[in-house]
Formats: sequence, C-alpha cells, structure tokens
Amino acid sequence: MKTTWRSALFFGALLCFCGCNLFMDDAKIVETSTVDTNSHDTGDDTGTDSGRDTGTETDTGSDSGSDTGEPQSPCVGVKCAEPQANECNGIDALDIFAVVGYCINGSCVYGERTEACESGACSGGVCVENPCQGVTCKTPPQPVCEGNALRVYAERGFCAENGQTAVCEYASMLFECPGSCANGVCVDEPCVGVVCDSPPARYCEDGHLYVFDTRGRCVEGQCRYASQDVECAAECGEGRCQGDDACRFVTCADSPANYCVNDTTLRVFETTGGCEAGVCYYRHNDMTCADGCAGGQCVGEPCAGVTCDQPPPPRCANNTSLQVWDGLTGVCEGGMCTYGTANAPCPAQCVEGVCEGSICTGVICNSPFAEYCSAGSLVSFDVPGACGVDGACTYDAVTLECSDTCAQGFCHVVSDTTVLKSSFFNVTSGSGRVSCENYQGWITAGGTLGSGTASSENYTVKLGVGGAQ
Repeated sequence: MKTTWRSALFFGALLCFCGCNLFMDDAKIVETSTVDTNSHDTGDDTGTDSGRDTGTETDTGSDSGSDTGEPQSPCVGVKCAEPQANECNGIDALDIFAVVGYCINGSCVYGERTEACESGACSGGVCVENPCQGVTCKTPPQPVCEGNALRVYAERGFCAENGQTAVCEYASMLFECPGSCANGVCVDEPCVGVVCDSPPARYCEDGHLYVFDTRGRCVEGQCRYASQDVECAAECGEGRCQGDDACRFVTCADSPANYCVNDTTLRVFETTGGCEAGVCYYRHNDMTCADGCAGGQCVGEPCAGVTCDQPPPPRCANNTSLQVWDGLTGVCEGGMCTYGTANAPCPAQCVEGVCEGSICTGVICNSPFAEYCSAGSLVSFDVPGACGVDGACTYDAVTLECSDTCAQGFCHVVSDTTVLKSSFFNVTSGSGRVSCENYQGWITAGGTLGSGTASSENYTVKLGVGGAQ
C-alpha cells in the first residue's frame, strides 16, 4: 500500500503573529450558558451536525468535500453520521452502532459493538436503569441569532436522564457579531462558531481508498476537508484496503456522552478511543463531584469532565492573511471552550481558507488515526504528523510492545483478581461483564481480557486493569 503523494514540511503550533485572541478575532464573547435547557434529543444522538459543519449530508462548495479531485463516485462528499438507533441484544445487553461509518455506492455502513447493561434490563434500545449508557451527543442545536449576537452550542453534549429517557443537552455561548446577525450566521463573519470536525466518509474507488482529514477549514461558513488518495496493494472494499487491518484509517473521536452514574459520580469518557475490528471503544474515568451530580454534570462545575480539543478551523482573515489556531490548549468557561488564534501572513493571497503557495500554513496534524492491536502489540501513530503537498495530514505508524495484553486498541495490564458473582455473567456461554472497584470490562471464556471457571459464589478471572468501555 502506498499513498500517491509524499510528506512535506509540517507546520506545528504557530506563533502569534498579530497577537492571540479568543476563538474569532472579530467576535466578542458576551455570555456563556451552562446548558441548553431546550434540548429535545432523546436516546442515542445520531443525527448530522446541525448547522455546525455544512448543515447537509454532503460538503457543498467547489471541491465537493475534497481537495484532491478524486473521481466523482456516488460517495463523493457523503457524510456517514446517521447510524440507526441502538438496539437491545437479548434482555440485558445493548447493540451500539458507530457514530461514523464508511460509504459504499452512496450508502453508509456502520460498525457495531455489544455492551451489557451495567444494571437492569434492556428495553426499546435502552438500558432502562441507565438510559444514558451507550448514548453519544454530537448533534447540537443550530446557532441562533439573538439580536446582533449569535448563540453557538458546544459540539459535544452531555447526557441527562428524564425518567427512563436519555436527553442530550449542550452548553452554549453568545458571541456579539462584528456586524449584523441573520439566519443563524454572523453576516460579516460566517465562520464564527463553526467547528469543522465532521468530514465526508472514507470510500473505495477503482482500487484506491479515499480518506479525509478529521479537521477541515472554513470557507464562507462551510467546511472543506483535505483528503489523501491511498493506492491499495490489493483490492479496496468495505472502506479499507483488503489485507489491511479493519482499523487502518479509522478515526475514533466520537466518544459517548458524559453522564451521572449516581448522585455523586460523573462518568467522563476519553475523547479519543481505540479500535478493534473497525469499531471504536472508549475508556472512562468516574469523577466524584463535590456537590453532587445531576443532569449529566457536576453541580456547580459545568467544566468538570470537559476536554477542550476542538479548536476553530483555519479561515481567511483577509486577502493576505490566514487566521489559525495558536496551538495552545483551549479554556473552558461555563462548559464551553475558547481558543487563542493568530493571523499568519500568506506569501501571496489567502483564498478559500488556504494560503496560496503555502498550503500547509495553519494545518495542525494532531488528530491521528485510532490505535489498534496487531499480533498482541499496539499500533500507534506519531504526533505531530506531517502535512503533505495536498494539505492532508499523514502519520507514521509505530508498533509498541504491550507488557501483558492488547485489546480494543489499548494495552492492558493483567492481574489475577477474584470478583463477586455478577448477574451479567452467563454461566452457559462463559461470557459477560463484571464490575470490580472502578474497573468494568468484558470477560470472555478463552478471550483476550480473561477467562475463568464458575464457583458457587465467585468467579476468579484475569482482568485488564484500565479496560475500555
């Protein structure tokens, strides 16, 4: 397998050429709000990005969602971000469909994983005692004008319970537009509040695999994404080069939503996951809230568990300079993240979010493909990556030896542990989910994460410490 282009110079975090500002240099933050109390999403939040990316299923604009002029396949520009709703698998397990899929002949295909309900039964595609389990909140409300200000919602939401229903809620922030605001857009600055992190789906065409960068650039309020054309050594099918691992070129950046496990504990998911068999898995940590946990947040701490890793996309500030993220970690306020920006001078002109003659200016290659296991070792990717001649990011693969075992895209340290008999363990099939202190993981007879025999009260198993959700 090879790519049809070679890596060029990588531009890392940029200096603040003209001073650093918050998010967009012409928009003033005038208010933040902890939650979107009008959210009406229920169950697994699986819709498209409403108004935050392109607002459509395909990238609009002259490049049809790509910067490399690939063949006009039925999959060109198609976004696969509308998986079917979760389904029950038996009486106490949940089939969870991937948030992002790949494209075949214009149709989307999504992977799935099965997860046992942590407590209680499964009914109607929901773990009834924990309806937020398996829910992803990635469809914020569209930005709305409030006078000459624009209310923008967080790209990631959190999950709150309403009886036995999961509700996705989103923090919001109010920006004062430099001019007027109309139809959910700052008229003079249409890229204000836009997050470009929902690229077109990968697809195969004539033995080539087309893969898109996770982060795009903003052009007049629309997102565009660089892509790479991978020439497969064998055939290309099912969204990958045949013979490659199913996780190759898979990005895991759509973690489940944070939610309250009980009245005092917030479950926080890592925003990047590992991959196994083409499906993403995400680890979590349980955080104790000082004043309690309610509505998917620590009470009085809307920034608890929030990760600021979705910076604003590059855009032309004027005809001769490109506004870019300054590379510094974002700051959370009221549950919303703000970022510093800088204006980078272009050697010629700035056109459609790119400096002519310097296509890699403003490209930050820090969103690699998901790690995955291969022959007991972990395949990881060097960060930062390199920006290529077409402006797309490439990452060198590195194989790491795990000290014990590798599963679901993570190295696990295995220890012999005796755990209490679990109602989720099926004695007949010898598989299920157990809980041991802060660890929760799958037990499969003869499987990667552990095996054991049943006694009258307990199971002695091998557990991978720090396992994935």
